Amino acid sequence: MSRLLPALLLSIGLILPATTPAQSEPSDTALLLAPEAPPAGTQAGHAALWLYHYDFPSAEHPRLMRQYGHILQTASSEIPAELAARELIPQPDPSLRHCLGLSTSTADCITQVRRQLPQYQADNARRQKLLANIYALAEHRSFAPPDWPNNKQGMPGIAFPHYAPILQARTHIITVWHTQGAAAALPLACRQMHTARTLISTARPGLLSAVMGTALANDSLDLTAHLLAEQPALARQLPAECHGVFQPLPDSELTLCRAMRDEFRLLHNEQQKSATGYLKTNETSFAQIPNNSPAPDKRETKDHRFTNTAPSLTRTAAELAPYCRADTTAILAQDRPFLDPPVAGNQPQPHYSAYVRRMQDLQMRLHAVQALLDIYRLPEAERRPAAIRAILNQHSTPARRLTWNHARHHLSFPLYERRQQTRYPPHLPFRPDAD
Repeated sequence: MSRLLPALLLSIGLILPATTPAQSEPSDTALLLAPEAPPAGTQAGHAALWLYHYDFPSAEHPRLMRQYGHILQTASSEIPAELAARELIPQPDPSLRHCLGLSTSTADCITQVRRQLPQYQADNARRQKLLANIYALAEHRSFAPPDWPNNKQGMPGIAFPHYAPILQARTHIITVWHTQGAAAALPLACRQMHTARTLISTARPGLLSAVMGTALANDSLDLTAHLLAEQPALARQLPAECHGVFQPLPDSELTLCRAMRDEFRLLHNEQQKSATGYLKTNETSFAQIPNNSPAPDKRETKDHRFTNTAPSLTRTAAELAPYCRADTTAILAQDRPFLDPPVAGNQPQPHYSAYVRRMQDLQMRLHAVQALLDIYRLPEAERRPAAIRAILNQHSTPARRLTWNHARHHLSFPLYERRQQTRYPPHLPFRPDAD
């Protein structure tokens, strides 16, 4: 089974606009290649992320990673027979594809699961071991690889963990909700939030894991809001699995600086190994994040980002270094929109600013869920409009406000990156009188 996620990545819509970066400053490369401390903690989380969809006990993970880790983490490699024989991912049921759609929101998925509840129950039974391993990922606080950063690994041939089943677990949580109640489903949604936050903060190298973490967090927050809207009393005694998962992300994570440094190091390492001119974009980490079209454009492009020359790396450094500078952190701390770099000349180049705006929108969704929790914790008689507005003001930002749409039963907020608003709409369900 492929580990490069073509179908899943399409479902979260990742085409970006294009610009030409400004000229580099001498310090850009040094900033992006600055030495880093080795990853803290054990390697158990990294192994679990690569092996969760195989039927092996965790005690076997160290051996399996020693024996097969280099194969798993190389694109286009054949899956070793020992692993293939223990694959846990079943063949998908064609009748249950709605929730895998390119723009299927959580609300739409909830409706679909309700309509086909027996089929989804049967599907979950086939995925029982896989789902248990997915939820167990929340026990880990780091997915960092033990050997990164290094001076060897380059762009071509890089592979990533198999993220599709992790995101697809939302249909199981919705099924649990419909069959066992919101109280049984909420701990699972919070486990997914733990995993999402750990992907954003620790999984490496490159941008892809942070993108997957952002998608998983958005899904989990939307689902949490639906559960709370049905049973607001859950907010007054959250399960242990929910501890800390709804806190805002650190501003330093919103910048995606770590991912930018990884992207640059991968290119730098390849430049050190090769002098073959430009690389095909479909051999790069960046190009493994496809666009919104059903068939991503894989045309060869003489983009400076994929050209193994010192001048091209200098230009790439100029584009990526701003994500690691203090002025970017200051913009995000004030929740001002992170704007596209200015266009110079007429040669378009891809850039990453849209991903940062998605992080800003995720942060706003976290603020919205915190507001929901505070409102639902009030006694029902005290959930008057003035008290609700005060809480919404408390959780708003200097640039964006949370608002209550009473007629639509929504808590709403503006988005900075609107190209995903069908899947991740700019509102959450809100029923302050549901108790």
